[in-house]
Amino acid sequence: MDLRSALAAEPDAELSTSEAARLAGVSRQHLVDLCERGELPHRKVGTHRRIRAEDLARHLNAVRLIGASMTRKDRVSLAIHYLVAKQLLTDEERVRARARRNLETMRQANRDGAATTYLVEWERLIYGPLEQLLATLAAVDHHARDLRNVTPFAGVVSDPQRRALIRAIR
Repeated sequence: MDLRSALAAEPDAELSTSEAARLAGVSRQHLVDLCERGELPHRKVGTHRRIRAEDLARHLNAVRLIGASMTRKDRVSLAIHYLVAKQLLTDEERVRARARRNLETMRQANRDGAATTYLVEWERLIYGPLEQLLATLAAVDHHARDLRNVTPFAGVVSDPQRRALIRAIR
């Protein structure tokens, strides 16, 4: 059953995070992260979260609209950060070490303090759980887009990979 069928059958149906993730085509952990960040309404039943099918559909439609409004520059940045996420999964320590070095350089260059908020957030993500870092790298909301404009992951993706992505997105 897909989400549209679930909504047609019972609009107020509450789904487990596993069911909701399957219908949305994302991981269960991604849905849990959305709930914890307050991006997806839910209620707790004991230790489990329940998500209304209608709320899930509303969230997915909002994400699609945001994704549709992305500029070419945003799409390139997102694609590059997908590659960063992929490399994090294969060589996490090397990628985090590069990001930490870049972050320090960025801090020193941030004399006017314009990027301080973003740098503090990147530091929290780089030193925090991998799941949160991956979710941010792949998010399409406006805040994640702004955050990626001040990325500490320069040099993680090779120039040939970056150029190929840019060509593919044209």
